[in-house]
Amino acid sequence: MTCDITATTKNDKLSTSLEDEELIITVENEKISSDVSPTEITTTVEDTKITSEINGGVVLNPDDYLAIDGSNADQEIDIASYDFTTTGIGAFGKIEIDDANSSIDTNGSNNMIFTDAVTGTKTLAQLATAGSTGDFIFASGDVDLYISTAGDDTTGDGSIGSPWATPEKLIEQMALYRTDGTITGNIANGTYTNPTPSSDWITVPQYAAGTWVISGDVSTPTNVILDGDDANPSTGKSIFIKTNDAIVCRVEGINFKNAYISINTTSTLELKSLQFDNYRFAVNMADQAEVRSYGGGSFTLTFNGSAVTISTGFRMLTGSRVTITENIRMNGNRYDFSASNGCYINIDESVSSDYQSTLGAATGTSAIILSRNSAMDIAMDMTLDGNSHGSTAIAITNGCRIYSFGGFDHALSGFSSTGINVGTNCFFEEPLSANWTYGAIPNPVRAEYSAIITAIDSLDTTIAWYAQTMQRGYDEFYPSLSTGTSAPSSTPTKVGDTYTDTSGGKVYISTGTTNSADWKILN
Repeated sequence: MTCDITATTKNDKLSTSLEDEELIITVENEKISSDVSPTEITTTVEDTKITSEINGGVVLNPDDYLAIDGSNADQEIDIASYDFTTTGIGAFGKIEIDDANSSIDTNGSNNMIFTDAVTGTKTLAQLATAGSTGDFIFASGDVDLYISTAGDDTTGDGSIGSPWATPEKLIEQMALYRTDGTITGNIANGTYTNPTPSSDWITVPQYAAGTWVISGDVSTPTNVILDGDDANPSTGKSIFIKTNDAIVCRVEGINFKNAYISINTTSTLELKSLQFDNYRFAVNMADQAEVRSYGGGSFTLTFNGSAVTISTGFRMLTGSRVTITENIRMNGNRYDFSASNGCYINIDESVSSDYQSTLGAATGTSAIILSRNSAMDIAMDMTLDGNSHGSTAIAITNGCRIYSFGGFDHALSGFSSTGINVGTNCFFEEPLSANWTYGAIPNPVRAEYSAIITAIDSLDTTIAWYAQTMQRGYDEFYPSLSTGTSAPSSTPTKVGDTYTDTSGGKVYISTGTTNSADWKILN
């Protein structure tokens, strides 16, 4: 077989022979050999790429290397499917890009350089060195870092005796740690203010990992204030942003105030003993975000909406989920919970926790509003006050569901129109009776067409049904069934109504709706 091979070497000798199915290349008196099938080595001159399928392994002996001379940016060695054996190559064995400063080797002395917007330009050795400035820091066990209003971001080291000064420095440093324990960022009492209110303030980096706690004063969260410095919340900016799913994070003992959005998340976040003041959205959620609060009745989430703009406690979009076992205190909102597009809310009593709400006197509409296949489970005492401005305490529309667990007290008052509105294709279930009161609300419970309500009697009121509305599969156009211990004396409501006198053993059917004479005996 005749074959022309043209190759350029750098300070090396290259000899080749193609004999049957074996190719031998000799480089500096050392040998790389492999069995290859004919035509499995191809060269594309235009791209200066050489690709091959090698059936055997490649063995590098001492002082050997595979090299690309760097003369063309398209040159490459694809080693994804090859088995490179480094046994015996010692500290000099390497895969090298020969530009005098970039390589991957066994001892880390001349590591490849990595550059990106997050970590900057660093060598592999730097990224693997604990404690290097700006690099990942590897530790074992729990890590505690500290900031204080008296601290210093430049001279501080994050210890309790020499804290940093700002929340952004704290989060930046927490993100560099890699440990099997918990990374806790401790924020000392005081007020920390966003230096640029027109921009988002504190963002958890995407490269952060591990288990985090960002902790202020759990017993008195108003002692630790993160101030967005937006007195009239209109900038559209956030105090705290978390979109990173690689960390488990709890935020506790902090007072967020004066911001369009206090907490903005598309990932998982745990909240404990927090207060939110003067916001457009206290907690903004989207893209299957999940917020949990498991503190129970010993702790409280407090929300004080803005007096100058429309406020929402939890704004939930696109499959977001909220679970709360702590006390909930909502004041001054247009909506406490607004959930749309497959969201889920679970308020679940623990250690006698409860939910108390007073809507905004000038802006209040509904304490709870669900739309587009969202759902809510109610399993704690609940007091909702419309403050003489809200129209409907609980409104569900477009295929939503509410499941109300029995044994709890629910007091609704101060709403101008409706206590509970069950909308189109919605479902309201209460398998065991809770105690409902409605104050002077004109329509305690209203139901749209095709709505389904189970255990109607447990709602402690009559239901105002709209035309064509289903009630356990029956609506106002269908005849009713009723019983008594004597002949019927009332006027039938619909033609075809049926009445049974259980004492006399007689059955009556209505033939009209004028008076009691329209009841006709059947037997």
